[in-house]
Amino acid sequence: MAAASFADASRGSQVFRLRRVAEAALERYPIDVRRLRLLYHGHNTTFRVDTTNGTRYALRINVISNSTAANLIAEAAWLAAIATDTDLTVPEPQPTLDGQLHSAVWFDDLDRELPVVLMSWLPGRHRPNSSPTELRALGRVLAVLHQHAEHWTMPAGAAVPIHTDVLGEDERRLFDPANQFRASQQEIIDLTCSVAQSALDELWVSQTGRPIHGDLHLGNVLWDRRSMSVFDFDDGSSRRPSEPRRRRRSPRASANHRRRATAGDRSNCPPRG
Repeated sequence: MAAASFADASRGSQVFRLRRVAEAALERYPIDVRRLRLLYHGHNTTFRVDTTNGTRYALRINVISNSTAANLIAEAAWLAAIATDTDLTVPEPQPTLDGQLHSAVWFDDLDRELPVVLMSWLPGRHRPNSSPTELRALGRVLAVLHQHAEHWTMPAGAAVPIHTDVLGEDERRLFDPANQFRASQQEIIDLTCSVAQSALDELWVSQTGRPIHGDLHLGNVLWDRRSMSVFDFDDGSSRRPSEPRRRRRSPRASANHRRRATAGDRSNCPPRG
C-alpha cells in the first residue's frame, strides 16, 4: 500500500495496521505481554503494554517522525542521564533481547522501517487546566533540562537535529500560494523573516548549541499528586539557549490555522500536533 493510501485510511484502519508493528517489535523484548492498548495516534503512535507480571510500559512507534538511529541513541542516552543526574521523572528506554535501546520494524504500508522504542511507564494523569503553581513547576523543569544539557556530553554515535533556519518546516506553510496574502502583508512577512534569520545566524556564531526537549508543554507532562513526570523527548534537537522552539502542527491543524490567519482571526490557535 502506498504512503498516500495509508494517510487516507481511517484512524481505526491505521491503528490496526500499526498494532501489528507493535506486536512484532514486542517479540524482541524480554517481556510477556498480556494486553496492548492504544494511548495516542498522531505524529507518533503509542501503545500501553501490560505484562503478565503486572509491569506496564509505553511503546512508541515513530510513524511521521524523522528521527534517525543516531537521534534515538541521543534521546535514550539523555533520558538515562537525566534520570541519574537530576530529580526529574522521565521515561527510560528499555533494552531489547540483544541490548539495544531502540528497534525498527518494516512496515509495508509506508515501504520503510518504523523506529520503535519501549519506555518505562510514567505514573500520573494529565490535568486539563493549568494553575500558576503548575506553570512554575513546568518552568523549573525547563530550567533543569537546560542546565543539565549545558554540561552533558553526547555519547559516540549519537546526534540531534541542528536547526539553522528560522522557519524550518513552517516555510512551506507560510509561503503556500493558498495563503493569498496581500502584497503589503507579504512584504511584512518577508521583512520579518529576514530580520529573524539574521538574528538567528548571529546566535549560531556567538553561542554553542545544546540539546533541548523541543516540545515541552503541559500536554507532555503527567501529574501524580504533586509530582510531575515529563515525556515526549522525540522532538529533541540542538538549539541556542536564546532560541524558542517552533510550534509543530499536524497538516489538518495547519490548514485550519492558515484559514484563520488569512481571515485576520489569531485569537484561537490550534493545538499542537
